[in-house]
Amino acid sequence: RDSERRLEEAQERMDAVSKDKQATSAQLKETRGQVKSLESHIRKLEATNDALEVKAKRLKVVLKSLEVLQQDNKSQSEMLTMLQRHSDSMKQKNDSLSKQIDDIEAEKEEMQKLIKENKAKLKDQAKCMHMLQTKLDEKSALAKSLASEKNSLQDANSLLQRDKSNLEHELQALESQCQKNESALQAKTALVEKLRSQLDKHRQMQEMIRSISAPTYDASDE
Repeated sequence: RDSERRLEEAQERMDAVSKDKQATSAQLKETRGQVKSLESHIRKLEATNDALEVKAKRLKVVLKSLEVLQQDNKSQSEMLTMLQRHSDSMKQKNDSLSKQIDDIEAEKEEMQKLIKENKAKLKDQAKCMHMLQTKLDEKSALAKSLASEKNSLQDANSLLQRDKSNLEHELQALESQCQKNESALQAKTALVEKLRSQLDKHRQMQEMIRSISAPTYDASDE
């Protein structure tokens, strides 16, 4: 009986060892699976770490680019401020030039009106002088033919000569005044053209400043 009992105990121990072996195998299999899972997780972490390093480098580049863009934006803002002050100054100059042109145009119109009036007077004086010359000729002819009225005709002739001389002086004065007015008008016209040219240049510069000052938008990749 002792032998049978020892055999049973040995069998039980063998069964227990077999069960422990099976359990150990199962645990080993499970542990291997966990190891494989951990290895896969480690590889994922390594890949993630590499991706993070790449993103960190890209972020560093983006931050550097942002710093450069901020500096450029600051420089552009300062430039726009300077251009705006220059534009305001040019606008004041343009307003002043426009006023000068308006004043000169008014003077030009007034001078043209005066020249027109002087020319009309000159024309009337010329007609009057022609009439007087005709009368003088008639009186001279009459003086020759009417000896009896010689003295009175001489007096009339003297008066006519004096009137003629006065009219000639007036005519010369009007002609001189017309020449002066025409010269002044030409000078004013040249000044108007010069100021208009300067005004056009200022306007072109203002257009360039508006074009430069217009906001621009740049699309950049992330």
